Amino acid sequence: MEQIGRFGSIFLMIFNIGIAEFGFSSALAFFAYGFGNILLLILYWITWMLYFVKQSTWKGMALAILPTLMFLLRGIALGHVLLIITAVVFGVSHCFITYKNVK
Repeated sequence: MEQIGRFGSIFLMIFNIGIAEFGFSSALAFFAYGFGNILLLILYWITWMLYFVKQSTWKGMALAILPTLMFLLRGIALGHVLLIITAVVFGVSHCFITYKNVK
């Protein structure tokens, strides 16, 4: 399920498969998407640096949650329902597997 969610999200972020029309509803949605992704990416990089210094459960879980939030942010900002669904599938399964591995 994790890989289906991951590759489904990546595929839907790159290709428009024509099932539903979607797009940014406003300039504010575009700005929120851009700013949100920059912020989430910086947090992801910082968390990776901290994780390499000393591994812990919260850092491992943060490394699972942050990419999920990036997929969700894009799906919500674009109004792309299929992307939101694959992001949720990815997020739930990725967090579950990560939690089992870091414990």
